[in-house]
Amino acid sequence: KMAEPDVAAAAIEFAALLSLQHPTIQSDLATTADDVNVLLARLEELQGVFAKIQGDTGDALAHVGQLFAMHAPLLALFARIESLEKFVGLVKTNMNKMEGEIVTLEKQHSTLSSVLQTFGLKKAKTPSRPAQDYRAPPVLATRDYFPGSARPAAEDDEA
Repeated sequence: KMAEPDVAAAAIEFAALLSLQHPTIQSDLATTADDVNVLLARLEELQGVFAKIQGDTGDALAHVGQLFAMHAPLLALFARIESLEKFVGLVKTNMNKMEGEIVTLEKQHSTLSSVLQTFGLKKAKTPSRPAQDYRAPPVLATRDYFPGSARPAAEDDEA
């Protein structure tokens, strides 16, 4: 009958284990409960971070849409800038031709010679070519390059 107290003690200990009243199980359960609470708090923080990222992503996508909407107008602006750069090059070329023509005409009709002729210190030279033969170089007409914004041509513009 010695085995009966051991069986009774074992039954009581086993019943305590099953009802989670054993001191070892109580401390393990408390530690596990604390770990689960910490894990739940971290999950809530992570959920907040994800919600913030999702909100920021929505804002970023709204800006991407605006940037994408600006793509076509920007391409048109770039094309216009390139055409203006070409136009500036044409104006520069035309100005260089005009400056060259002015230098040539100044050499042919020296201002110093005309002053000396005015005071009678030098005889008047007959020009090497008559004035009727002179043709001015063509002047760059902006209406040829910007037809939509050009003003109607006046009669003295065509002469």
